[in-house]
Amino acid sequence: MQGASGAFVGVIFFVWVMGTWINVFLSNSVSYVASVGASSYYFSSNSEKEGSGEIILGFKWASVTNMGSLAFGAFLITVIKILRSMAERAINGDK
Repeated sequence: MQGASGAFVGVIFFVWVMGTWINVFLSNSVSYVASVGASSYYFSSNSEKEGSGEIILGFKWASVTNMGSLAFGAFLITVIKILRSMAERAINGDK
């Protein structure tokens, strides 16, 4: 980016990092809710009755109980993605 000020580059980098972090967080949250629904269905079923998938419980756990863990895991994945991207750019010669 020729002619771009340092502040502009910093803002672009910040927006890229936050966008990646939010994307990973939402993706992991959807997977978590689906996992809770599938596991609650499996463990509430038996030979006499069919169980029920507790999707609302999954949303509650993802948004209240385990949001910090999901956000921290998304942060770690984001850092790894950024480092991988920087390494690939360094290897490919910044094309």
